[in-house]
Amino acid sequence: MPKDAAPELESQEIVATTSAYTETGDLDAIRRRGYIRFANVTGGYPEMLPRDSIINQRTRFLANEFAKRLGVKPMWIIARSPQAAIDMIENGKADIVADYITLSLAQGDAVTLSVPLTQTYRALLSTADGPNVSDISKLKGATIYLWEGTAHLQFGKQLVKDYPEAFARIQIDPTPGDDTDHFLDQMARYPNAVTIGSLALANEVASYRSDLKIGQKVGDEINVSWAVREASPDLLNRLNTFLTRQLIQDTADRAPDWRAIKKSGVIRFATYNKATSYFIWRGVLMGFDYELAKLFADEHNLQLNVIVVPTHESLTKWVTEGRADFAGASTTITDKRKAEGVDFTNTHFESGIRVISNENDSPIENLADLNGRTLTVRAHSIYIDAAKQLREDGIDVKVEEAPEDVSQAQIINGVAEGKYDATLEDTHRVEMRAAFNPNLRVGIQVEEPLPQGWMVIRGNRSLLRRLNRFVKKYRKDPETEAIFTRYFRPNDAFLKRATAKIKPGEPLSPFDELIKDAAQRHDFDWRMIVAQMWTESSFDPKAVSSTGAQGLLQVMPGTARDMGFPPPVFDPERGIDAGVKYLNWVRDRFEENLPATERLWFTLASYNAGFGHVRDARRLAAKLGLDPNKWFDNVEVAIRKLSEPRYFEKARYGFVHGDEPIAYVRKISHLYQSYTQITSGDVSWHPPMKTPHQWFISLFKQSVQSCRYGCSTPSTDAPPRRQPVGS
Repeated sequence: MPKDAAPELESQEIVATTSAYTETGDLDAIRRRGYIRFANVTGGYPEMLPRDSIINQRTRFLANEFAKRLGVKPMWIIARSPQAAIDMIENGKADIVADYITLSLAQGDAVTLSVPLTQTYRALLSTADGPNVSDISKLKGATIYLWEGTAHLQFGKQLVKDYPEAFARIQIDPTPGDDTDHFLDQMARYPNAVTIGSLALANEVASYRSDLKIGQKVGDEINVSWAVREASPDLLNRLNTFLTRQLIQDTADRAPDWRAIKKSGVIRFATYNKATSYFIWRGVLMGFDYELAKLFADEHNLQLNVIVVPTHESLTKWVTEGRADFAGASTTITDKRKAEGVDFTNTHFESGIRVISNENDSPIENLADLNGRTLTVRAHSIYIDAAKQLREDGIDVKVEEAPEDVSQAQIINGVAEGKYDATLEDTHRVEMRAAFNPNLRVGIQVEEPLPQGWMVIRGNRSLLRRLNRFVKKYRKDPETEAIFTRYFRPNDAFLKRATAKIKPGEPLSPFDELIKDAAQRHDFDWRMIVAQMWTESSFDPKAVSSTGAQGLLQVMPGTARDMGFPPPVFDPERGIDAGVKYLNWVRDRFEENLPATERLWFTLASYNAGFGHVRDARRLAAKLGLDPNKWFDNVEVAIRKLSEPRYFEKARYGFVHGDEPIAYVRKISHLYQSYTQITSGDVSWHPPMKTPHQWFISLFKQSVQSCRYGCSTPSTDAPPRRQPVGS
């Protein structure tokens, strides 16, 4: 392998922000290197909205499968825009653009397109308060709002010429083309503004943004393809042959029986975007039901096509209408669901029902303790029958059914906040609920465990038989027990970090000198890094999380690789360097004009939960009348609400277990303040002058008595241009 080729790695997939080498050769050159580089605006999967679309799941599957057929490893290169991805293959920094590429975008002699993956139209789009875009003739003097360097820009200029009464001008958005939501929010600030977008992408955005109006189709139907260098004819021929074979195996109208599933190579799994079923965390797809379904698909060499069903819709309906092959979201097996036309698999596990109340109220440890209390339960849930049964058994408990639009997460949060007296929750979830919220108290079990399982359409014996064999086998497998523990039992390591012993005069950690060196290179206060390290790993360099994060700063293997540190990163120096470098990379994704402390809190929250979820929370905070530029008591309020369906279903990145980043940032902020106090006068590396570091520490000292959670400090004169250390 050439000296500058990518290193050999354990993983079969690599995600990077840039290519490690330049290569403009054809298929034989790609095979010699052992890697094929796919440029994509999302990088293949990090922070993608966990919803079903050709852009994420199908694209990733097809590209990785193509790499497998070639006998090479896939490398995903993140591009900021489709045009940037085109530039990458022209410059030898990528081999294929695996993204939505149209003929107008791929103009020039250096790029050629594959066979079309799909066809779509352009359409007029506006936001809720924008003009009516259903008919171009109804527009008067509208502004066409577009990104620079997109395929739609030239088309928009032509529309202005063809319809001078409808369109007055074109307004270019100045921001880089990598945040659709920000683009639409900015467009909404212009009166009478519309934009142009492909129907395929617009429909995806509309799946979570109710304020997007999709209007009239404009122009002819356009092909959507991948792009390859013109100088790579062998690669293009192999790609076209592969795509043609794959694309004729359409799954949309096929039967859910096993023979049809195997012929298509795809199995469709319907579930909910929620904590125990399917969500994204630190760029990794997670969830108990998702992980088991993925194991089943992998066992049969199938692509798992996850279909995220809106929480107000029934999974049984999606199965009985043939829109999914099987479905489940820690679903209780009931006669009512069976009567709707489904058969259930063998039981995954059993779960009863327990009482949850507020820690500050009297405990509910036996049935008599329920007398005089009020249970608020979710509408149309199994908890209603359980609560009513208590009354029939002679318990003097008041039962209130929450409004239909109030989710279980909202009720749980309401109990923690004192809004509701008590509620009911599944036994397999109560420990996790209480672990992340100290205001909750777990009480008595009021109903014996009930079986949980997946469902298939009634009579689908071929699929049911294989699912049952799988469930039976994996119930006895330690791997499944580990998966169950990951989602339904508190993380002992996380709880262990609830408190930290701080001893004045002693080193803060066994790795202080290594931390100081890495912090100096990236302009962080080393004590903040120590606080983060304790929270992440309790100073254990061999720590491995349930998601596979490694080392002192719990860096995901793919992230470490992107930072130039191929895993494993258990060596303290490499683990610290990788984590601090990544923390700096995350910080750089936020606006430089944010207050320094707020930028730090957002950075830490993103390190924990993912940048996309924090971006969603900031947008939601603005809609709720909170300050999107403040974390404590503002954006942290919004990120907790992203566990509620009425909010996360309208968020680009979907569900997030918001309690965890809240606890994470608060813990680090408390520790950081403590560390700065016991090491007062200890300047980690700056010369003896009023440095940004000292300025930042002085702000903390001013706010120790008044700041509730270690929140943002009063404004003061900051050093020019340079961000404070720790920012």
